[in-house]
Amino acid sequence: MTTAPLEHRYEYSETQRQVLSLLAEAPRGSTTFIGFGGAAGGGKTDLIANGAIDVALQCPGGQQLIGRKDFVDLKETTLAAFDAALPPGLDVRKYDSAPVYRDIRADSSKPYSRIYFKGLKDAQSLGSTAYGVVWIDEGSEVELMLVLYLITRLRHQPETKWAMVTSFNPFPSWCVEWFMKSQTPDLSNLTAARVDFHFVRSRIDDNPHLRAGYKDMMEATLDPYLKAVMVDGDPDAALGGLMYFDRAVVEALADRCPDPEERIPTMVLPGMPADGEVLIWERPMTGERYYGGADTADGKGEALLGMAQKGGSDRNSAALYKLSTNEQVAAIYGRQEEHVFAKLLYDWGMAYNGALLCVERNRPAVLSNLRGNHYPHLYFTEKVADQHLVQVVNPVRQLQYGYDVNVTTRPVFLSQLRESLHGRVLKPKDKRLTQELLNFLAGEKPQAATGQHDDTVFAHGHADQARRALRTGRGSGQGRRFDVSPMTMR
Repeated sequence: MTTAPLEHRYEYSETQRQVLSLLAEAPRGSTTFIGFGGAAGGGKTDLIANGAIDVALQCPGGQQLIGRKDFVDLKETTLAAFDAALPPGLDVRKYDSAPVYRDIRADSSKPYSRIYFKGLKDAQSLGSTAYGVVWIDEGSEVELMLVLYLITRLRHQPETKWAMVTSFNPFPSWCVEWFMKSQTPDLSNLTAARVDFHFVRSRIDDNPHLRAGYKDMMEATLDPYLKAVMVDGDPDAALGGLMYFDRAVVEALADRCPDPEERIPTMVLPGMPADGEVLIWERPMTGERYYGGADTADGKGEALLGMAQKGGSDRNSAALYKLSTNEQVAAIYGRQEEHVFAKLLYDWGMAYNGALLCVERNRPAVLSNLRGNHYPHLYFTEKVADQHLVQVVNPVRQLQYGYDVNVTTRPVFLSQLRESLHGRVLKPKDKRLTQELLNFLAGEKPQAATGQHDDTVFAHGHADQARRALRTGRGSGQGRRFDVSPMTMR
């Protein structure tokens, strides 16, 4: 695979040429990941459209994919730019029904090269097609799980080296983590022996195809936050403007997070690969009271790519705290099966003197397992049937175990966690929490940025609810409702 243009003529910018040079200079047998991101108007769409044409002409018989989250957006931008960039005289076959593709060749004696155009929403829609190069437009919109799946499709031949090129604006996402912050994943078990990551910053001033005054217009119309993101390409500005939790507070928390004293791998059976870990900062103390929270995995992507540490968008996560100081003492994390996670919660909850556990109610399997095994202290609330009626005689009281994070309770749940963290009432020690807090974004539905995780955030939120339930009027003690096991209260 080389990238020097033949019949195709396009005036590449300096930074666009850097991307093509990295592709051309990559050694045979290698897999290259290139991030092309930064300012808006830096020529990202034109790079993908024209770069795919040149790669296709230089590698007859090759296959490429150009993808974006929504195919409608792809069709209106990159696909339109691709068709407009096709030089006269090329042999072109167009297919506009799913799967949409273009076959091109410069010489009838050579095989066609095919370029697919697809929306990147789920792995099933991508099928099992193999590619030599994958181009991702607006990568910050695409889920990390889909990107990892696409990496497994980089195996087409006659290509002798493979690549993924991602264009993006620096909104919080896996693209920023991989390319701008150099937090690259370990892909050694997915790709060829050699894996290279490169970042090329897109710049408005470098694009010769922009109309006159485009940058001045952007600077004059955008507010300071969007200007920093879209004009300056500053990922920290993007993150700071969207964060749900205060950045200074999170960074201060990170400085107070020591390494755990013990790190215990978890596994279904002895000798099997680890499916998670238990972190210990302080062993249980006699006479001390403890509480904790647990967020359970969604069960999706359990065996995705054979990588428990990378597959799926959700994890199990639990945090245990000491009541007297509200300091974190332990954590559980991983991709354990639900019954295994429930057993871990039972064993470590009991080890910490029967800690009060507030478990997510939305997915009830773990909570039901704990109840079935008669865990003695589970967070619950009391619901009074027909309490909207006046003068209810002997109302039926129903115990509702766990905490249900839904449309109604989510704002209160998260605002209370933010209050506890900002006020230093809750004192976490888990570095994973601070990493997730930095990528937890505000909005109509506060949640993790695309491709990021928030399981640990919600685990500590559940722990905060357990802490609030344990408080008495004097701010200490286990509380009247938990003097007796909820399992026996009727």
